[in-house]
Amino acid sequence: MRFRILAAGLVTTLGIATAFGQQVKVKPTPTRASAADREKAFAAMLEGQRYMWLLSRTRSQAVMATNASLAKSAFARAVETDPSLAEAYTAMAELSVVAPPGDSASALDLANRAVKIDPDNIGAHRILARLYTFGSGVNTNQFSAAEAALAVAEWKDVARIDPRNPEAWAFLAELHDELKQPAQRIAALRKWLAASQPVDVGFYRRVMGAAEDLRPEAASIKLGIALTNAGEFREAVETLSIVIADAPDNVVALDYLAKALGSVDARTASLAVQPLQQAAFGDPTNVTLVRLLAEAQVRSGRTEDAVGGLTKTAARLLETDRTAAASIEVVLGDVYAGAGRVPEAVTSYERALRTRAIGGMPVASSDRDFAILVFGKIIEVYRAANRLADANAVRDRARRLLETAGLFAS
Repeated sequence: MRFRILAAGLVTTLGIATAFGQQVKVKPTPTRASAADREKAFAAMLEGQRYMWLLSRTRSQAVMATNASLAKSAFARAVETDPSLAEAYTAMAELSVVAPPGDSASALDLANRAVKIDPDNIGAHRILARLYTFGSGVNTNQFSAAEAALAVAEWKDVARIDPRNPEAWAFLAELHDELKQPAQRIAALRKWLAASQPVDVGFYRRVMGAAEDLRPEAASIKLGIALTNAGEFREAVETLSIVIADAPDNVVALDYLAKALGSVDARTASLAVQPLQQAAFGDPTNVTLVRLLAEAQVRSGRTEDAVGGLTKTAARLLETDRTAAASIEVVLGDVYAGAGRVPEAVTSYERALRTRAIGGMPVASSDRDFAILVFGKIIEVYRAANRLADANAVRDRARRLLETAGLFAS
């Protein structure tokens, strides 16, 4: 398995072993060296980092081995000169990972030594967090709750030291999700949303998928979904409305916003109206989006606004996109039907059929599903109003047009 590990400011991609699982015993904190020895230790460590950099710049196995050996010797001198130099242990942990064939057990041991010496050593915590995250099997079908708990603890340390670290909050959100901890997932997503722009996205994409985005903006849709699933509908509406205003074609966001709107009061529904209007204005042929806007308006007590907007949109599209115009007429009919305004509902549904030129025989195969949908709505509206004779007349008409005797049960 190949993935990225970051420590002491270096990034490389090489093979890694997968010996995870056991806690590493760390020796007592060593005594801090004198200023002169500490200076020598830093010099040796910098020499080792130079060889690490050279190691990352070649694909030659022989050159890699040489530079890895030189880096190891330099880091060893640094630790011998100043055993309290946590940065040297962090660099050695990095080397254990990137130098072929990779030794994750040594990396865990050395990184644990580094954080034992300096609990605020973010590089070591990040190495531990990444190793435990990889070992947890997150985003796979071999998830380990025990390894995930270790990863969570380390990512929390990374976030403690760097509160706006996007990778820490993103992985905490994913791990809490796998651990079935929705409240903690939501809290992590909120922090991710307020995080800095990422510098290194390689490891996150390696674990979560090449299409995944580590930028804070990517947290919005995940937060909206988590809030909806947790029943926190007001914040879900606010969050998802912003997502849709920026990305009107985000089908997942539209779907979850529809779910959230179905469970909120008029005041909360009104929060979605303006962002949806903005999105629908830019993409009037997006029927799902236009329908969602109408539902938000109706739910917020602004039925006439919904009617007016749908009427104008359908008329505007009539000359350029009759298919979209017909679909908007269906949405308008649904709004009327929901308000119990049967004549207006039927008029809108019939206008939708005429817009698609459905009325003569036979109905084109490309129009058949649409015709069945609309005729079914007209019949249902009449039946709900107890106008059974009208419902039966439309049923018989639909059967003739569609040449299907058993269509629409009596």
